[in-house]
Amino acid sequence: MSDIEQSKKTARSVTSQATTTNRQTNVFDTAGNDAIKSKIAEVEAETGAASSAQSKQSLLDKVAKNAETAKQGAPDAASATDVGLKQTAVAARDEVILQVQMLTSNAETLEQLQNCDSVFQASTLAVELVAQNVADEDMAALAAYGHHDLMQGKILSPESHLETRGVSAQARKMGGFVPILWQLVADQFIRSDVKLAGGGGGETAVVQMGSAGAAAPNDPRALAAPLLRAAGVLSAARSSSIV
Repeated sequence: MSDIEQSKKTARSVTSQATTTNRQTNVFDTAGNDAIKSKIAEVEAETGAASSAQSKQSLLDKVAKNAETAKQGAPDAASATDVGLKQTAVAARDEVILQVQMLTSNAETLEQLQNCDSVFQASTLAVELVAQNVADEDMAALAAYGHHDLMQGKILSPESHLETRGVSAQARKMGGFVPILWQLVADQFIRSDVKLAGGGGGETAVVQMGSAGAAAPNDPRALAAPLLRAAGVLSAARSSSIV
């Protein structure tokens, strides 16, 4: 093979590699970034709560990194991106788990919850308290993911949406995860039949949502156990294969 032919062959090889690389990048941009950006924009439009550009870019970077690893076992780039997004959102939910656990060790916070008028109101307050300490980057991840693994075989109650309509802009950054977290907490409060100092116990909620449990004393510490169980539900979903 002459030097000219060898040079042409090398040039074709380099061009082909560059095209392949660009195609892979574009596939992720189309199947990954664009879809995630669209979801975040949709949440921002619905809630009126926007995350910072830095937090959204950080989310995209994490999803891309996780998707790259997932490509080895995924049939296509879109599937890899789905897996990458789930991994990123599950990591964000770990922060939520931590924040819920921290509520149980704070006497002042438990007293705030105990002073609510109903378990519905207490559940909404719990969501607000958790949202105060979750980073915008994690908020964006929670908003972008559908959390199908948490909702397998479950339907959100009408109250989960009604009671969270007035949450703060900070909490609204979590998008569709807000009513899900509310439901997880409310379910556990109701099953424990917690009695609240504000006058609302578990009885009304039990009638509305069909749960039951032994009555708890009017002690803020009685709220710790159901909160920990709600965190446990989030932890248990970590091993789910549902994207």
